[in-house]
Amino acid sequence: MGSNGSGKTSLLNIICGSIPIEGGDVLVDGTSGDPAYPLSSRTEGNRLVRLAGDEKLIGQWITARITGSNTWALYGEPAE
Repeated sequence: MGSNGSGKTSLLNIICGSIPIEGGDVLVDGTSGDPAYPLSSRTEGNRLVRLAGDEKLIGQWITARITGSNTWALYGEPAE
């Protein structure tokens, strides 16, 4: 299934609406290869977040707004 601390319960709680999807700080660490969400980033808890945005954000901590999720990642955009 997944190792301890990988976010299984958190993701289930987000999907069920127990935890609201809002956003937070992420470190933009590279590109993802996904044209819709070209940036790869990580939360302080090491959760994967795919972001829409410009590559000049790579290497920066930014505030991201989460717009969706699936089993493997959260999806979002830089908060304005």
